[in-house]
Amino acid sequence: MKLTVNGQERIVGDNPLASLLWVLRDELQLMGTPFGCGMGSCGRCIIQVNGQAVRACITSLAEVAGKEVCTIDALSIMGDGCSPVMHAVNQAFIDEGLDGCTWCASAQIMTVSSLLEKNPLPSSDELREEVAQIYCLCGQNKRIYSMAARVAQEMNRSLAMSSGQGD
Repeated sequence: MKLTVNGQERIVGDNPLASLLWVLRDELQLMGTPFGCGMGSCGRCIIQVNGQAVRACITSLAEVAGKEVCTIDALSIMGDGCSPVMHAVNQAFIDEGLDGCTWCASAQIMTVSSLLEKNPLPSSDELREEVAQIYCLCGQNKRIYSMAARVAQEMNRSLAMSSGQGD
């Protein structure tokens, strides 16, 4: 079966009921998406499918056929001179010191980046709702929410300046 993951077409097993999480980890060796509960409750395994945040442990291969799958592994790309260039949300996690525990970090990054992609100006309630959907072991949800709000403001300021509206 063909699957588009992180911009590349890949060949994976042909079991349409196989869990996307295990295909990503076991077959494609993309270890950035972690296993959590295996039932979709904790949200730890969130990835993006066509830009939407999705729990990989309860998503089958059949559900992603013909769609673009993006994992946390793709949010850091190589820039000029082979230096990493990270997505703004990924970089903000590091800058804010939220990468210490890491239990829910990849899911939070994927969720917040998905939200900001479809809605660059989310309300406070929308941000809180997205962050709260993911179980956080170390209780950093409030800090993650604050980081997400700051990134949204910065991204919107950058957008306004690049379009000439920030003058």
